[in-house]
Amino acid sequence: MLAKHGNYDISIAGAVAEAYAEETLGMVKAEAGLKGIDGWINGRSVQVKGKAPRIDRHLSQLYVSIGKASDGLAQHLFVLLIRPDMSFQPFGPVRIDRLPGRPHSHGHTRYYLHDIEKVAGS
Repeated sequence: MLAKHGNYDISIAGAVAEAYAEETLGMVKAEAGLKGIDGWINGRSVQVKGKAPRIDRHLSQLYVSIGKASDGLAQHLFVLLIRPDMSFQPFGPVRIDRLPGRPHSHGHTRYYLHDIEKVAGS
């Protein structure tokens, strides 16, 4: 349903990803308003991102962005890809400092899912 209607409201995809991280990875959610950190998994700070693309795309075309203001606050990144068929594909959590982030406009850094998959698998 999320992906069926296009690039859905980021907060909804993010909430699904956070709930997934809590239920399957044991994430302890951070208090509301804590900048750049969504919670802790095994004592490590983590930023959680949900991605719900309109159509199924290759991982090299999919990325998540972290804004300059949140950059460097969390130690790890966890991404939940919500595919158009409503299946979930988790990526991470991986150490952000091991990812080849690519600077982009407005001070954001892009982290591509294929890079997250490579780092997680190594």
